[in-house]
Amino acid sequence: MSSGKQALKEPFLIVEILSPSTERHDRRIKLPVYRQIATVQEILFIASDDLYAELHRRSGAQWITELLSGSDARLALTSVGIEIPFGELYEGIALADPED
Repeated sequence: MSSGKQALKEPFLIVEILSPSTERHDRRIKLPVYRQIATVQEILFIASDDLYAELHRRSGAQWITELLSGSDARLALTSVGIEIPFGELYEGIALADPED
């Protein structure tokens, strides 16, 4: 029987939806743990209440962080070979003021 969660033994992309109540925990606790997983190439944190995301990408022994905001930004996930207009991720989601 499935619990509804899936876990991979060798993940290469991790996506977290940030909410105001979990954002601090996700950044301070989860991000360092995710970065220690040898197979992970990209970690994407997406805000649930604003057009904002942080893409953490492994570059050798270093991590590079790309900040995305606004509907005109383009999200490129090299680990899965896709590029998508950032605004499309929020289609159908009501935001207070999407361009702030």
